[in-house]
Amino acid sequence: MAAFFSNFKNALLFLPKCCRQFSNSGTLMLLSYSNLGMDHYLRQRIFKTDDLGPNGKEMLLNRLGKTKTVTESSLVALDLNDLIHVAESKLELYEVERLVCLISGSSVTAVSSLRFGASLMRLYHHLNCPKQAYNIYKYDVCRDILGDNTCHKILMDLLYKNQQYHLVLEVFETLRHFNIDCSTLAFGAYYHILNSFHPSFVSHK
Repeated sequence: MAAFFSNFKNALLFLPKCCRQFSNSGTLMLLSYSNLGMDHYLRQRIFKTDDLGPNGKEMLLNRLGKTKTVTESSLVALDLNDLIHVAESKLELYEVERLVCLISGSSVTAVSSLRFGASLMRLYHHLNCPKQAYNIYKYDVCRDILGDNTCHKILMDLLYKNQQYHLVLEVFETLRHFNIDCSTLAFGAYYHILNSFHPSFVSHK
């Protein structure tokens, strides 16, 4: 991806207006919630919460808490997917992380077919937890489940929103395939980095 920035200086001619527009609106997000799939995820959170009922989450956590091995984790993949759509507290996020790492070590085909990596990143985005999202992304065992462009895009947007621009570029460098939304976020991050060190290099005019 290093070659991607070879003509970056010329691309910056088009970027300042874009960044000004979004910063004036009170947010650092370059991508819409719809683009990130957040609107659908939030609807699913409402549905799952209603579906589980008053004591459903507690029962779900108790059931998942008994899962200790990779073999056992393959049997609760659907429950984990439910938890990803209702988790809120630090304890619940810890349980999500533990189970994702556990289940990612499984070779069971049914697990990979769930493709809940993007939903996991949306959970962290919704709760504004960039540190947790970045940490789980860095785990080698989670590389496959979080390896697609959608996961990268959501994580990069979360990091960008929290002004962690160097981490945005770090995640961008690991992309397996080109993605225009990830590239937009990378350009935005690079713009802010350059502007912080060389204000005269990136003109706001």
